[in-house]
Amino acid sequence: MLSEREEAAHRYLLLDRFLRGSTQLGLAKLEVPTTASVLDLGCGIGEAACYFAKENFPNGRVTGLDAVQVFIALAARKAAEEAIQNVSFVCSDAATFEYGTNQYDLVYARLTLRHIADRKQVLQKVFKGLKPGGVIFIEESEPLRGKQRSDWPLVQVHAWGFQLVSAGGGSPNFALEELPEQLKDLGYVDITTCRQTVPCDTPEYLESSRLFLQEGEQRILEQGIASRAQIDEISELLEQASPDSISPEFAMRQVTARKPNAPD
Repeated sequence: MLSEREEAAHRYLLLDRFLRGSTQLGLAKLEVPTTASVLDLGCGIGEAACYFAKENFPNGRVTGLDAVQVFIALAARKAAEEAIQNVSFVCSDAATFEYGTNQYDLVYARLTLRHIADRKQVLQKVFKGLKPGGVIFIEESEPLRGKQRSDWPLVQVHAWGFQLVSAGGGSPNFALEELPEQLKDLGYVDITTCRQTVPCDTPEYLESSRLFLQEGEQRILEQGIASRAQIDEISELLEQASPDSISPEFAMRQVTARKPNAPD
């Protein structure tokens, strides 16, 4: 029986495998040099940060930041086991972390800022921490769209996840509703938004949905989002589902912006 933290760590592993292709497509558009100094904001167990260090920025430096000590320990162990020398990890939350001034060529945040109540303050700190010309790259999921009846359990779990974010003081739709304008207000330029669809008919997505429901069912009950009977029904349907029986439309909203270059 996995502990709650172990379940979350395994889910993050599956989620990174599921989303990596989308992230790589977004990164390719930015043309960040391989020598970049990179901050992964809300790095979880370090899957993306380690991949960045090995594959995208082998001549640069990657720092992974997360508020959960267990995840930071797992991330550091992964880096050590794979002998990745150009990545390090810091246990801190995004709101209190000292970003410094003109430190990073790229700050990356996937499914992180939605959980932070004062996102604008964090974005302001990131702006200061970016080098002139540096880029922020944010990825947030959009509501899941079902295409057939068998997609309904996944759509329901995804919706419960959004409701949990809201119940915790976050905003699951902020990337669609407020982010571009906030970035503009803070002085970012070259702001772009892109909707990137991700194939869902994979074992990784199905298993990550099952794990999320197991991990979050107590909070779903406590917040009055769903009843025990509703959770049990969805859980049973997910157990019966297979990758070839589902085809919902999963999309990531990718938002990028740049700190202006220093004046000549």
